[in-house]
Amino acid sequence: LGNPPYVRHHQIAREWKDWLAGSAARRGLTASRLAGLHVHFFLATAQHAAGGDVGVFITAADWLDVNYGSLVRALLLSDLGGQSLHVLEPSVAAFPDATVTSAITCFLPGSRPAALRLRRAASIASLDDLGCGSLVSRATLGSARTWGPLLNGSAPGPADGGPDAPERATAPPEPSGRGRTASGPAVRGWGGGDPASLAARRGGARRAGGGQVELGELCRVHRGQVTGANAVWVRGRDEADVPARFRFAAVTRARELFQAAGVLSDTDSLRVVIDLPADLDVLDGGERELVAAFLDRAARAGAANTYIARHRRRWWRVGLAEPAPILATYMARRPPAFVRNPVGVRHLNIAHGLYPREPWPGRVLDRLAAYLSDSVTVGQGRTYAGGLTKFEPGEMERLTVPWEQIRSSC
Repeated sequence: LGNPPYVRHHQIAREWKDWLAGSAARRGLTASRLAGLHVHFFLATAQHAAGGDVGVFITAADWLDVNYGSLVRALLLSDLGGQSLHVLEPSVAAFPDATVTSAITCFLPGSRPAALRLRRAASIASLDDLGCGSLVSRATLGSARTWGPLLNGSAPGPADGGPDAPERATAPPEPSGRGRTASGPAVRGWGGGDPASLAARRGGARRAGGGQVELGELCRVHRGQVTGANAVWVRGRDEADVPARFRFAAVTRARELFQAAGVLSDTDSLRVVIDLPADLDVLDGGERELVAAFLDRAARAGAANTYIARHRRRWWRVGLAEPAPILATYMARRPPAFVRNPVGVRHLNIAHGLYPREPWPGRVLDRLAAYLSDSVTVGQGRTYAGGLTKFEPGEMERLTVPWEQIRSSC
């Protein structure tokens, strides 16, 4: 019975990431080195548990929907013997200092139940009974890429004022140019890269029913770049630390998109991001002198020793992606803003970039961005305690749009 600490992978030593991957592999499972420490606890518990043991953990609920949570989901359907899962509503804080949605997981190691009980708990008091919830079959859970959507339809249990529900059935390359993050590909919350999905993309847009198409069939969604030290790499437009050709107008604050009224029409109000080439030997004498002086100041400010900088091939190269035709906010207490970017500005990791898979006319992109802005709700994202809603790139790719209607209306 416990509350495994919520420690993100950045703070976990490499030896323990190696332990996680190796221990999972010996069980025939796959583990991501991006997993938080609570995932390590589930695996260690599976290693040490014996038949007859009983387990209950309260953790952050992110493992239900992110790729690295697949290990926890697999363990609950195998060695850990999952029994029930109770996810507190995001508005309910289990701990006053933790702004995450909490999940309580009950398991009997060594058992293989035919179904698990899933429910959303509306209050702390409703947790008195951990035996209620909607039955969801092992087959349904095993075939689901994520478990969050299965909770959305779960009926409230007796402690929440309703009866138990019966068992239910279930219902990319980089952008062009310079665009790879220093720490590798981002976690894609809803999977998105499975063989069935890729095969469908090769054969045409995958339908979501009712004439809807998943956004990921139309656009790749990429999180913006991380600088590692915004105070060094993000500057005012008039600051002349480096040659002008290495200063790129960029969206660096989410409010710049919220205030854009659907389209970025100029760059006057935006700051710039300094993005230097990897090979400084290509610079001429005057440029090299300016850049060398800037890098000396940057190093003295600590920019060479941040986590991000230490994982770059060249610590000074931010590596901005090419401009995305549509930019979107992804974390706020309101629905995302989808903004057209005809002026071609770059974006940092406060936004996602939508990169069309085909070269569509601007008027089609205008309609697509307008439809998304008008239709997407906070309920389609991942909501944390306190009402903060987040859309990972993979979650945004699973939004659906009436593509034929959008395209034909243009």
